[in-house]
Amino acid sequence: MRKIYKPQKFLRIVFALFCAGFMSSAYAQLSGTYTIDSTAATSGTNFANWTDFRSSIVTNGVNGAVTVNVVTDRIETGQISFPAITGASSTNTITINGNGKFLQSGPSDAVILMDGADYMTFDGLIVRNSANNANVKGFRIQNATDYLTIKNCTIEFSTLTTTSTTSSAYIAYSTSSTSATTTSTTNHGAYNLIEKNLMRTTNVNSVGPAFGIAMQGSTSTYTSTAQDNTITGNTIQNFYSMAIRLYYTNGCQVLGNDISRANATSNNSSSTLYGIYSYYSYAASRATKLDGNSIHDMPFFGATPSTAPSTMYSFYTYYNYGNSSYKFSISNNTIQNVMANVNNYLGYNYFNYYFNLIGNVATNNDVTISTSSSYNFHGWNNYGTYNEYRY
Repeated sequence: MRKIYKPQKFLRIVFALFCAGFMSSAYAQLSGTYTIDSTAATSGTNFANWTDFRSSIVTNGVNGAVTVNVVTDRIETGQISFPAITGASSTNTITINGNGKFLQSGPSDAVILMDGADYMTFDGLIVRNSANNANVKGFRIQNATDYLTIKNCTIEFSTLTTTSTTSSAYIAYSTSSTSATTTSTTNHGAYNLIEKNLMRTTNVNSVGPAFGIAMQGSTSTYTSTAQDNTITGNTIQNFYSMAIRLYYTNGCQVLGNDISRANATSNNSSSTLYGIYSYYSYAASRATKLDGNSIHDMPFFGATPSTAPSTMYSFYTYYNYGNSSYKFSISNNTIQNVMANVNNYLGYNYFNYYFNLIGNVATNNDVTISTSSSYNFHGWNNYGTYNEYRY
């Protein structure tokens, strides 16, 4: 007798397979503690490499807090990117403990691209870009990557000998792989913390990246929407043009950072060198502050005016809009052993509103001695300050 296959039975089988697939996918969501250990295969709670970890967490999402302990150094062939991760939240956080291990790759962009992943922390990881390319970066942040923490990490370039004034950075907020200064109507990231990281070049007398940290905000919302990013306690030891650049920001604070070109042994920087640069900032829910930083030994340790770049701005600030509740502040900074050949500015501060410039100390900063009016030590050059201000 020929067996008749009933449609109802077929539908039950399809439904059962669908449920099984759904349950398998649900159980595949990450929660708990994992490792990245290249001495073992990807299985269970271990990932043999960063690519496998990235694929799993992006594909499956999370349904609880996730901790990843990096056990071995790892060289990857390309960029590791993290788009928005399903389930991530203030309770379902993702913490990567680097444990002093390195993640190395050589893209002509960032080693790690944060492309919208929220509530992620990188702690104690060495992020090494091995490419000799004018566009190299350690981290690049875009697409509303919020509540990101990068702390206690070393971000380094191991072969960099070429650079530009616009492209490379240890950390860049930008939608472009080839520029750290591309403007955008979207906000790249808010409520982020960059804390106690070491940013350096490791080959002899490298020119350094264009920027230490380049933070680009939204051209559409910066006047009204808080970003409230914090850059604090970092050590930046080399850069070509600007150590820290803020542009179109709101409520961002640069606190207690150590800025120098300690990895350089000669003047191989841009002819105009900047310490901290802030252009067009607002204060929706907290003040923009550039406080407690140490800027020193530029363009290199032991430099003299004759071996220095043409122009030096330790601070360059333009159109920073504080208000009566949240005053724009450049306070309690130290500037030491900073040299310029022609023009040396402790601060070039134009058109700032509700401005505090208090408690700063400058020692042993110099410019070429000459009877020519072309050579100037400008000190704090303040112009067009509006509303309340304290010097």
